[in-house]
Amino acid sequence: MLRVRKQNIKNYRINQNKTPVLVVQENITRIGNHRNVFKNKRRTQKMSYSSLWLIDKEHKGYEEKEYKNSWLFAPIIWEVLAEKYIHNELITEWGTKSIVMDSGKLFLVLNKKINSSEYLFDRICWELSNLQTFYAKDKVLVAEQIRLFAIKNTKYYNDALSKEHVIERFNEIADDIESIDENKFPFFVFKGTSVDDNVEYWFGHCDEETDEWVETSLKDMDNHITEFVLIKEDNTIEFISNLNFKY
Repeated sequence: MLRVRKQNIKNYRINQNKTPVLVVQENITRIGNHRNVFKNKRRTQKMSYSSLWLIDKEHKGYEEKEYKNSWLFAPIIWEVLAEKYIHNELITEWGTKSIVMDSGKLFLVLNKKINSSEYLFDRICWELSNLQTFYAKDKVLVAEQIRLFAIKNTKYYNDALSKEHVIERFNEIADDIESIDENKFPFFVFKGTSVDDNVEYWFGHCDEETDEWVETSLKDMDNHITEFVLIKEDNTIEFISNLNFKY
């Protein structure tokens, strides 16, 4: 889980000044309006995007929606929470450090602080921005907490959450989560950036012999890649590794 977070930091740091070349789909297999990524076709993407992924009852994943400019959600959450909870650790003799540019050590410190936070909106947005898997039955609660995060944290990170285009992005993601058909897709995960293919490879791989894309399920994974976020009635949170989840 924290390994995933550190990997995200690395991807943002390495790619922020590049024009990434992404592997995207050529032929799209559709289930309703949901796209099952992907076949091989290369194109240049000038700006990274984030995306909402839905997971069906067979634990197969589908990219539901893309959001242009991935810097408008997850990195803002990280910077806001870092300033709010570990501000002193960000101060250096050269100025204030960005947690997005950190090697990962500060993420571990911040994670510990967030886990003991009294604010559910901070905890949910932290986990949502770090490739954790949520139950769709909690979609209304999660959407509400995203909106609350944007309302309650306007004074941090140069008042980023007071900017109209940032508020619009948070509301857009909250609205899309709230509209998930939980009967068809009982789980969802938010992918913070397109500069890696972390989530895509939860749900498929390229067959080395045939060079064909083979669809797989999250339950087929034999290594730890995510945790299911279990929100209890008293708003406490428990985590279940994909390796221990009862599929």
